[in-house]
Amino acid sequence: MNFYNFISNLCKNFFSPQTCLNCGELCSGYLCSDCVKKINKIKGNICNYCGSLSAESNISNTFCNFCKDKHFSFYRLRSFGIYEGLIKKSIISFKYNKIYSISSELASFLKELINKHFSGQDIDYIETVPDFINGQENNFGNQEDSESNHMKILSARLAELTGIPFADNIIKLRKTLKQQKLDQNERLFNLKNVFKTRDPLLYYRKNILLIDDVITTGSTINEVAYALKRGMADKIFAITLARVNL
Repeated sequence: MNFYNFISNLCKNFFSPQTCLNCGELCSGYLCSDCVKKINKIKGNICNYCGSLSAESNISNTFCNFCKDKHFSFYRLRSFGIYEGLIKKSIISFKYNKIYSISSELASFLKELINKHFSGQDIDYIETVPDFINGQENNFGNQEDSESNHMKILSARLAELTGIPFADNIIKLRKTLKQQKLDQNERLFNLKNVFKTRDPLLYYRKNILLIDDVITTGSTINEVAYALKRGMADKIFAITLARVNL
């Protein structure tokens, strides 16, 4: 950091000190350590496949009620916390209020998931759920502005923290309805054949870490995983910041 940047950051911190997004207390980042400790992390008795909380006594070799009737294309899925409280507030601030500076804290949550559940796995690329936003044209003539895509920003930050390259090889071919407003069958139809690879050979026999912000029914992340599988990816490890506790 040069002298000008040092003085600039010093003045910024002096006149506009950073405060916790949740409690308002002074802290070094956007979330203080006390608030982070209060996040309802997903742990304990979880499904070995989809990572959801389960009341079943032993689900290590079986599918839970959430995933037993579904045909997911990913190999394993884990989520950091329940979509409530601080994690929900952080995702809303990041996604809708465009407070992109919080990406460092959110990426650290995802890194914690990787270290806990997939540390022994050989992962070749990070990939994410793409968006379809007005802006610059991409290679397929669609309008896209990667600077406004919160998940691309988060993926790039996670790549910096882990050293795993962000492939950015999935595109969304058309606009879709908001998944939150649809029932389960409508969600599946809404996303059918929406995602496609830029370079279909990039994933050949590669292990991919697929990330998203929130999982509800799993329709979105599964459709992206299916696109990765069409590209002959080997194992797809999926992680999300949060999951809705259905």
